[in-house]
Amino acid sequence: MIKCILCHFEECVKSLGALPLLPGEIRCAISESCTGINCCIAAAPIHHNFHAYLDIDQCNQQMKFGIDKLQFQIFLREFEYGNEQDVRLVNVVRMK
Repeated sequence: MIKCILCHFEECVKSLGALPLLPGEIRCAISESCTGINCCIAAAPIHHNFHAYLDIDQCNQQMKFGIDKLQFQIFLREFEYGNEQDVRLVNVVRMK
């Protein structure tokens, strides 16, 4: 059985230390659950901002990720580890 560990946001941020710098058009933040990340990506050529996110739900053993309204859910027990997934939205935003 998997033990669900909940953390406090302040502890999570402290334990991460300094995060790497991202290109100027990308802004990201760790979720309050400490198990996810939300990013805003500015696509200047088409004058649009995209929301990309990833969240791991350890209690239900699933991972959710998406770009704007395009959403995916993967059950970690069924996931084929080692196989790369490539998701694109209009060939402007890509998650790999």
